[in-house]
Amino acid sequence: MELPEGEEQALNSVGEQILSALITVAQAAQQALSSPRTGISTTALASPSNVMVGEDKAEKQIHAMNSAQRENLRRLLREPFVARVEVDSGFGTAQAVQTFYFARPSAADLAAAIKDARLITLGAPLGRLAEHEAGDTVSVGASGHEREVRILKRTVFHPTLQEGIWDAVVKRFEAMPWGDLLEVLGHESLRQALEEIQRRQAGPLAEEDILRRLLKAAAEAEFERQRIRRKVVDRIALRDQPILDKFQGEVFRLPVDRQVMLFGPPGSGKTTTLIKRLAQKRTPDALTEEEERVISGYIRDSFLRPDSWAMFSPGELLKKYLSEAFNQEGVPDAGNVRTWEMERHDLARNVLGILRSSNSGRFQLDSSHSPLADQSSSSIAHLHDDFAAYVETVLIKRCDDALATLIASKDENVRQAIQNLRRRFNNDQRLELEDIFRFLDQVEGLQSEIKRLNEQISTDLNKIVNRLLNTRGGCWMKLVRRYQ
Repeated sequence: MELPEGEEQALNSVGEQILSALITVAQAAQQALSSPRTGISTTALASPSNVMVGEDKAEKQIHAMNSAQRENLRRLLREPFVARVEVDSGFGTAQAVQTFYFARPSAADLAAAIKDARLITLGAPLGRLAEHEAGDTVSVGASGHEREVRILKRTVFHPTLQEGIWDAVVKRFEAMPWGDLLEVLGHESLRQALEEIQRRQAGPLAEEDILRRLLKAAAEAEFERQRIRRKVVDRIALRDQPILDKFQGEVFRLPVDRQVMLFGPPGSGKTTTLIKRLAQKRTPDALTEEEERVISGYIRDSFLRPDSWAMFSPGELLKKYLSEAFNQEGVPDAGNVRTWEMERHDLARNVLGILRSSNSGRFQLDSSHSPLADQSSSSIAHLHDDFAAYVETVLIKRCDDALATLIASKDENVRQAIQNLRRRFNNDQRLELEDIFRFLDQVEGLQSEIKRLNEQISTDLNKIVNRLLNTRGGCWMKLVRRYQ
């Protein structure tokens, strides 16, 4: 590697800061994991209770938050960050230059761990800086308070830990005014590159055997090509790509309530972008203020549940490496990646009750026979639309009938709860599908009332039976002996 003097100094300065910051963040993560005070204590609650029994929602949420926090720290311990960016706020002075390091997991607990720099979650609004090249001008900040900054230096790398020593394999190194120095670095070890620069600065080097170096580089390139080929044959996997480009970044950072449909040829990054979008929307410190307002209260609890998302794969093999890609981004796959072949059977048997099971259903599935006279895409789409309309009509009617029955109840608490729910619906006369979805989101709040009613019904039934047995005891005993 041979660089002009100015570029050598820039690489040497950035490289030393990266290696030092890797050590700092890893040590801070280890210290936070070892501290007994990490996380929120349940003693902060006004009336903490036994979390091993009952439905103590507050305690469960605190333990879930603490568990997620410790998992983020463990991920930072394995991979402190994957990019470094220097930006100029536009004032043209040294004080206007800011340095950011970008981590894949939530970095809120260690944001100030690095001296004179900030550790940021890639999914956060400022994470867009890592997706732009050196020389780009980027608008950052919330709506109405944006300001433009210029990317001065950007380094994208893969951190590695070998024998207790941190290093980084550089994927891109960009610095103004030279631009992209990727070809010069050639995916080299950052530590080795710095050692070579230091040897060069120490004095003149002996004449280099350039031919030997070229032959060695060619042999290493062929070995790497064969290694990747064997890896693809042995185990299919999505390419690990922590930093997307600025166009993909614009897509996965769209607001959480925006629906997205991606089209593109194979290998264009559609799946990677969708995985990154889901991971980002599930990271609390990566959301904008507008998204925080959308995902609030009970909606946040539902949104962050492990079963709140699903991705459908066309086959089992693709499903396997999709699961691994989600885990790499910190989104555990608890059966969320599915195939439609299996999902349709579960829906027909256990949800819609069409296929025969132990307690419901009338029909058996004959996979060798298709019940559709026309199996074209347009025909299947029409069938779906007709069936969806039928299901929606039946569902709304059943819910309307159930609400009418509950409102007519003699139990004042039940009537009050149902009236409170109806006030939140758009239509006071007839339910709509959106009302039912909102009702299902709030079903946890009705669990205590359902439990109370069940206990009250059980108590009243026991009283009725005891009264009959006490007043008509002789008749009951004769009946029992008759059927013994």
